[in-house]
Amino acid sequence: MSEVPRESTPIRIPAVCPSAWTAYDLQIEAAGSGNSRLSSAWCCPSGFTPTGNAEYYQGSAIRACAQTLAQNTSLSSAWKDHGRELITTQLLETPWLITWAKSDTKTLSPRPPSLGDRCTRAEISTWVPGAKVSESDRICYQSEHGPDWLGSSLFWFLVVGLPVIVITIPSVWCCCILPGRKKRRERRAQDKREIAARVANAAVPGTQRVHELSGDPYL
Repeated sequence: MSEVPRESTPIRIPAVCPSAWTAYDLQIEAAGSGNSRLSSAWCCPSGFTPTGNAEYYQGSAIRACAQTLAQNTSLSSAWKDHGRELITTQLLETPWLITWAKSDTKTLSPRPPSLGDRCTRAEISTWVPGAKVSESDRICYQSEHGPDWLGSSLFWFLVVGLPVIVITIPSVWCCCILPGRKKRRERRAQDKREIAARVANAAVPGTQRVHELSGDPYL
């Protein structure tokens, strides 16, 4: 069973979440004019989380902060032999929807999270007012259309590192490894020919004396 919030969602401009509340689904915008440049967040009391998806409920008065409580309760005597039933109770509280412009941050306390480097827009799933936000908690967008891939190490590896590896390995193979292997094969072939010549000369009578007189270094 649920307890329905008694009032519609309050919208606070500019504001931060009340003390001991938590901010959810933060949308951090850059400086600009118009409502499209207002940052926003949903605030819920401690122990509560907002229902549904933030984009679906944006600007809506029907979103709630929910806390689910559960307890095992015995069934009626006719059903006692079949075990216990799980009864779930959901408490609902009215959330705050807060908005602020970038120029408001210096007057708000605690100060809302910043965009971060290279971001034109950022998303933060949850933030306890006053807590520090790490880069891993912030989804950074370079433009209005998607995340900041330019700031991603994976992006630079794929654009710069991978082509260098693809070009370098064949070049090293062709310029260093293959010539060395070719020279070693030629050297082994030459050694085999020289050994074969020595064996052939040793098998023919008188050949050794001819080579000795001519100064053959191998005999």
